[in-house]
Amino acid sequence: MTVGEEKIGVTRRRLPVVEVPTEVLVQVENVLNRYTYLYDYGNAEQLGHVFTGDATLDTNPPGLREGLPVTGLENIIEFLGSRYDANELFQRRHVITNLYISEYTADRLRSHVYLHVTKSIPGTFAAPDLVLAGEYEDVMVRNADGCWRIRERLVHEDRMGPH
Repeated sequence: MTVGEEKIGVTRRRLPVVEVPTEVLVQVENVLNRYTYLYDYGNAEQLGHVFTGDATLDTNPPGLREGLPVTGLENIIEFLGSRYDANELFQRRHVITNLYISEYTADRLRSHVYLHVTKSIPGTFAAPDLVLAGEYEDVMVRNADGCWRIRERLVHEDRMGPH
């Protein structure tokens, strides 16, 4: 299918099949879910429980969003915190599904999850709007106390609407 001169279609990627211990899958899923709740409820200051101190956050294609890429935990907290404040009349929900690990060693892994972001007005019966569909691709590392943290987050955006 084409629109004008632009080809529209699905990007095909080969993802390797990697065996990952169930315990690691649960820990990774917990970190990913923690991010969605902390961000959606405006608790960006607690994102040190999700990202490493030297983490990076970007989109694919790079620079798609103003202010990205962001490097360093303090800068990520500031960036994400400011985005929450700008939308305080709306409740956002970052819904993630289909966790897939494409690389795994005892102290580093690459995860992928599908992402849908909805926005709704609390206290109304209006259906939420889908404002973004895509994927989080994260490189996670195990820190000194054995907890997994995101060192690199790349947001692949398939569809986006007004934020």
